[in-house]
Amino acid sequence: MVDDSPVNLDVLSGTLSDKGYDISVATDGEMALKFAPLILPDLILLDIMMPGMDGFETCVKLKSDPITKDIPVIFLSAKTDSSDIVKGFKCGGVDYITKPFNETEVLIRVDTQLQLREKGKKLKEAQAQIKRYAEKLEKTNADLQIFASGASHDLKAPLRKIQQLGDRFKDKYEGTSVEEGKNILGKICNIAEQLSLLIDSVLEFSKLENLPKSFERCELKPMVEKVVENLEVQISESGGKVIVGDLPKVAGEPSLLYRLFQNIISNSIKYHREGVAPIVNVSSSYCSETGQWKIEVSDNGIGIDEKYFDRIFKPFERLHGKNEFEGTGIGLATCQKIVDRLNGDITVQSRLGKGTTFCVALPEK
Repeated sequence: MVDDSPVNLDVLSGTLSDKGYDISVATDGEMALKFAPLILPDLILLDIMMPGMDGFETCVKLKSDPITKDIPVIFLSAKTDSSDIVKGFKCGGVDYITKPFNETEVLIRVDTQLQLREKGKKLKEAQAQIKRYAEKLEKTNADLQIFASGASHDLKAPLRKIQQLGDRFKDKYEGTSVEEGKNILGKICNIAEQLSLLIDSVLEFSKLENLPKSFERCELKPMVEKVVENLEVQISESGGKVIVGDLPKVAGEPSLLYRLFQNIISNSIKYHREGVAPIVNVSSSYCSETGQWKIEVSDNGIGIDEKYFDRIFKPFERLHGKNEFEGTGIGLATCQKIVDRLNGDITVQSRLGKGTTFCVALPEK
């Protein structure tokens, strides 16, 4: 309340306090401008005729300040001329009560403006949420366009190959040696297997967006050790080893966390330098500022050029030919989707010919 009359302040503040409102008072415009940005009241009752700065000028200054411009102002005044009432609204007031005022009327008008303000806040929150959803939808649509383009290319290529091999088998090898026929059929089976793996990966990637969330406390060390155990054949064939250090408990979904570290560790084994056995280290550290655990998977492999860092987490992005390294091109894109779902983050640091470190940040709770 802003009024230079102690009597008015006493009567009106008593009436409003009795109804449960918390009241702060100022006896002039300068005091109101000083304290309003500090206490941010839900509503200002403002007298017009005050010494020094009058109510109209005070209201204009309140509305020009980004901090106080949205606070509703109700004018209280003995000025009953219509031109004064219009001026009050032009200055930014939301209502105008003439003196002597009726207490019941004041309470109704105050309550109405407070309800409108609360609804306005909720509307802004809803608009902000809609904006976030729209931005997310726009990103999802962009990702789907990239995904569809890559999927159509990668799915059609092996199908064309199968068709070509089938035609060759039919045209050239019908009635000839069994071994030549077996060779062609073997190639067809291998390509069909690759296609099946790609389709499974695409389905897994697409389902991540719509899975219901079910977070729980997950102990990472036994989970990662299980991943290493299940990759035993790949590790053995490469002559490599995986060293698992102390790992924490984090908030997440066990099946997704397992898939996340399986993809990363499998990549670390796959992309090793020729003639150099892969060595993979899995370690952790805690960041108190973010409340997150950082899980690092480091290897001594072929490394990644820094200019490709922004590409590797997109679907169907390959930095090497299919003849050099097998893969679907979806593994790291799936990792990105998983950490997004778990409210985490994944980054990469690498040097060509030296190795790569993937850092996964996950919330503790």
